[in-house]
Amino acid sequence: MFTQTWAGDCSAWECDELGHLNMSFYLDKFEQARMGLFVRLGLTHAFRPDAHSTVRSRDIHIKYLSEARPGSPLRIESALIALHDETAEVGHVMYHRDGRMAASLREIVEHVYVPDDRTFAWPSRLRGRADAHTDQMPAPARARNLSLDWDLPVPTAPELEAFGAPDIGGGIFLDRDTMPAGHVPFSQLFRRITTTLGWFDKGWPEFADPDYMAGGGSAVVLEIRVHMPTLLRAGDLYHLRPAVVSADSYTRTIMHNVLNTVTGQCVAAGYASGALFDLNARKLTKASPAQVDTLMDAALPSLAPLSAR
Repeated sequence: MFTQTWAGDCSAWECDELGHLNMSFYLDKFEQARMGLFVRLGLTHAFRPDAHSTVRSRDIHIKYLSEARPGSPLRIESALIALHDETAEVGHVMYHRDGRMAASLREIVEHVYVPDDRTFAWPSRLRGRADAHTDQMPAPARARNLSLDWDLPVPTAPELEAFGAPDIGGGIFLDRDTMPAGHVPFSQLFRRITTTLGWFDKGWPEFADPDYMAGGGSAVVLEIRVHMPTLLRAGDLYHLRPAVVSADSYTRTIMHNVLNTVTGQCVAAGYASGALFDLNARKLTKASPAQVDTLMDAALPSLAPLSAR
């Protein structure tokens, strides 16, 4: 069954220019919820700085269902969806105080022996408690446009260069961006992506129109699916190469690629399904045929998920 694993609120400093919780802080709260679940499952030392083993996430699907605004009380319930030898599927649902769903996260996590950075079997104490914490994702929280079950392409820097995916900038990860086990979690990865997307005019050409912005026009992300094939650590230099892969009047799908600048390896790859948003009415809006044509002129459909082509 689902168990409450986190409760708090949406603080003003966690919100972005859209006036709602930034996606990186959704992930930050979900990461705390994951830790809370696995501590309840018996891994009481897994998230301490001197831990010899831990649990980390390598694949996620997040779905945003209703806005979390400044001051909103929030809580998260978590459960195992499936338990395998060394990995598990975990589900989390974030709720508003009135019971409405704010967001959901389904993730694939792995049990890791930190000194050797290798996965290993779950202990018997966890398996003994697993049934009491196992459930299915509620229907409204299940994937709609993207899927955790998709096998995602992991393109390299030369491949993205050949496709024509633009390089919109990057930076370096710091000690403060890492978990106790030394890796960079999805929350910090998302923080870097969201603070760089202003340079991606091919994905959101509307932002170059001052009239659109002055009229309260903006955009939101509805779903995200990301895979982290290579762990990021403090000192890793990275850059971002996104690409529009498809668009219609309701949504646009954008591939995000985070690359190690030194090696050219793709360290995170995934897709975001987004839509235009009216900040005054606080509702989704449709793109015009001309806007869709502009997006498709810049689209790189060859980078779409294999399962969605």
